Amino acid sequence: MQAAIRGANKAEVEADKKAEKQAQKQKEAQAKKASKDPLPKAKALAKPKQVLVCEKKVVQFDDVDPNRVVSAEPSKRTSLGRAVKIPVIFEKGT
Repeated sequence: MQAAIRGANKAEVEADKKAEKQAQKQKEAQAKKASKDPLPKAKALAKPKQVLVCEKKVVQFDDVDPNRVVSAEPSKRTSLGRAVKIPVIFEKGT
């Protein structure tokens, strides 16, 4: 009878040890998984860029008559109407 009790106790102790080992393995697996999967970081909302607002300058010429203003045209043109820019060497005559 004592041998049967010792055998039953031994089986219970071994079952308890197995259960503890299994629980320990599960805890380690969960800890390892948690360390691999970092928590998602909260993204900051992107601030809209500020648009620079500049006032346009208004330029008025009070003393200039628009009829008298002459556009600057080059002095020489080809037969097709393209402007010919003469090198500075030849303009000065040196």
